[in-house]
Order: sequence, then structure tokens, then C-alpha cells
Amino acid sequence: MLAWVWRVDEESKTQLPKEDIGKFYSGDCYICLYSYHSNSKNDHYLCCWIGKESIEGGFSSGYKSYIADKGLNDETYSPETSALIEVSGTSIHNTKALQVVVAATSLNSYRCFILQSASSVSTWYGNQSTIEEVYNCEQDDLLTEHVMILDTHAEVMVWVGQTVDLKEKRKCF
Repeated sequence: MLAWVWRVDEESKTQLPKEDIGKFYSGDCYICLYSYHSNSKNDHYLCCWIGKESIEGGFSSGYKSYIADKGLNDETYSPETSALIEVSGTSIHNTKALQVVVAATSLNSYRCFILQSASSVSTWYGNQSTIEEVYNCEQDDLLTEHVMILDTHAEVMVWVGQTVDLKEKRKCF
């Protein structure tokens, strides 16, 4: 699989270096293109990621510039650190993934979590959580009305189907 990601800057776009692919900031908007081989042919998946704090229409509020201007520490995930992702929701229409503080106090019995570090990816299911795990997932399992978390053991991805309600798409991020 090949991936290209561009950050949208007002009227232009900037391609991210390979080491920054997967680092999305809530103040920015991105265009993602995945190319992969399927059933003896090349297929492509094109999507956009609109950060929660970005201005609608593709304008970016410039997260990195803001952090630098304010002299703040950038505490977002990097390959040298760990990230804990809280997965919550009661249906395909309200499931979301949110990065939380990497601490035992962040764990909740009603939620599921994904811990990603430089060397591994682990999952933790709260004893009160409800989760449907699909083994041997194929592209046909990715329905346009579903929101799913895909763990390939090399990457963790969020699938947001094309026909998911716009309000629900925004809740995913």
C-alpha cells in the first residue's frame, strides 16, 4: 500500500513527508490518497480529514505555527513517544476515537483503548465495553454507512464510510 497526504493551506496544498503521514492536527485539513493492489488490479481510496478546529472550506488555522508562536511544547504523538486512543460509541453512527493522556487513570471500563508506541500496538477492552471484532476483514466489510477502526498490526486506521451523516463524521474526529 502506498499513501500520500497533503495539508491544505488556504488555496494551496503541501505534501507531507513520509515520516509525518498519520500525524493529523485538529487545526488543519488534509487530503489523503491510498493506493493498493486488490484482486489483480490497482485500487485507490481518496478522502479528506477536516480538523475539529479548522475553518470550514479547507482553510487551516496552523496548529504548528500557533504552538511555535506561543512557545508551547508540542505534545502530539510522535514515533518516539506513545499514544493512547480511546474508542467510544454505542453504534456505527456515534463511534469516535480520541487521543487521551497515556496513564492508567485514562482507562475506563466502558470503553476500548488502543496503545501505540514506537515498537508495538496493543488493544485494551474495558470489561463493560461492547465491541464487535471482525476477523479476516476484507474490503467488502467496509460498508459506506459504517465507522470502523482497522488494526492491521502495522497501522491503525479509522474507516468513515461515504454515506455516514456529516454530523456523525465530525464526531469521529
